[in-house]
Amino acid sequence: MPGFLSTCRNLKDWILQYPLVVIVLFCFITRLPQLIGPQLMLDPDECVTAIMAKHFMNGDDFSLFFWGQKYGLTIFESAIIVPFYLVLGINTIAVKLAMLSLWTIGVIFLYKTLLAISHNDKLKSLLFTLVFISLPAWAIWSMKARGGYLTSFVLSSAIVYILFNKNSMQKTFAYLLLGVIIELVYESQVLWLIGIIPLLIYSLTKQSNYKKISLLILTFFTTFFLLKYYKTSILYPYTPPISLPDIKNTSWYLLRFPEYLYNSLGGQYYFFFYQPINLVNAIISIITVIVLFILTATGIVFIIKRKWDKNSFIFSTLFFWGFLLFNFFTYKQDGRYLLPISQFTLLSLYILINSDSVNKKISTILVSIILIGSIGMCTFWNFEFEPNKKKEVQDIVTFLSKNNIRNAFTMDCPYPWFLMFYSNEKIIARMPYYAGRSLAICDAVNNNWRKGEKTALLNYAYMLPERDKGTVTIFNNFYVKINPSKEEIESQFQFK
Repeated sequence: MPGFLSTCRNLKDWILQYPLVVIVLFCFITRLPQLIGPQLMLDPDECVTAIMAKHFMNGDDFSLFFWGQKYGLTIFESAIIVPFYLVLGINTIAVKLAMLSLWTIGVIFLYKTLLAISHNDKLKSLLFTLVFISLPAWAIWSMKARGGYLTSFVLSSAIVYILFNKNSMQKTFAYLLLGVIIELVYESQVLWLIGIIPLLIYSLTKQSNYKKISLLILTFFTTFFLLKYYKTSILYPYTPPISLPDIKNTSWYLLRFPEYLYNSLGGQYYFFFYQPINLVNAIISIITVIVLFILTATGIVFIIKRKWDKNSFIFSTLFFWGFLLFNFFTYKQDGRYLLPISQFTLLSLYILINSDSVNKKISTILVSIILIGSIGMCTFWNFEFEPNKKKEVQDIVTFLSKNNIRNAFTMDCPYPWFLMFYSNEKIIARMPYYAGRSLAICDAVNNNWRKGEKTALLNYAYMLPERDKGTVTIFNNFYVKINPSKEEIESQFQFK
């Protein structure tokens, strides 16, 4: 027994001596079941980012934003994928490892922030960081190349670190940097600003240095207008999926919010299609929702009692009201939009208990959550964003390749990106709308077809005309028709 206790003490000493190594290892180990799982594949938007990274590597394209959009800053995600392509080749695992590496950088910033808040309490900061890594909300999204989400997470973590680092906030350069980074978060995924803005206001009111604040504002708007000018070159842009609230149904929006939180924090979804959350992840999700509501209620109590010495905590809880308001502007409960909540909930909780040391009881609770969360991570080993999609995509790509088809029209908007990434762009494809996400690719498909190159039409199986039955190949939910007629193409696809 004494030998065991001595080993435990030595292990604890090593962990506290090398916390960053522990964090990096834990980030990768908890995602390993997914990385080696049988269903690992990129979703359509990830395929877009992956193709952008390939073009970036080849020097063909240096788009700052997700193709076809004037929002969703993607250049950082595209750039970090390139070295993984060079080492591992152009494949799914390279993209996933690149995104996990980017996310890990954000986690390290989060740990550094907790250290700054607690005046270098390594044990408490590390335990809370490991709790964050174990949250199911980030199980899938820690490796998703989805046009700005991970960029916003990393940049927002860097912003919060600067705000809570007293040495940084004394430097003029920090304000110049903050102005640029905050604007980049706005360009990436603006929802992270819901958590950042209250903390920024709190920090700036403490500093009261109007000259430095003016520099922050100046660099923000300078970056904003430079990117606004860049965006003028983006043709046929998509618009953000925001809907106006139905004021008559206010109670419906309010009552659905806890369920929306629970589903998002459970992590088992694709867009607004939710899968049943297993027991392990449900426990963590419920705990997170309860903690969020307790923190918000505590913030209200502190305001009522005028506990202004708790201002940092009060400001840290205000993000809740921002997301509650946002809930009115999204009819469909898309889980990804609430990703920042887990980050700012943990930060708010940490600020609240900052003055408390980590006793045995708190350590036991945190370690228990880490263990439960780690078990939950293992349950994502066979996660599918859509059932049987991997086999379906593989079969269609194989079929087209065997038939020497390099050109395709697809009625399903996401499918062109599956076909292009998983054929390494030996097949190029377009969606029904002109010009889709890439004008160059859309025009290339049109030109190949007009020149008489062998072309395929991919359409939904339920739309298969009676006359074509027995003459097409069906793959799960889709059918593929080789060399469709001119009338079929022109009646279903937009051209100039």
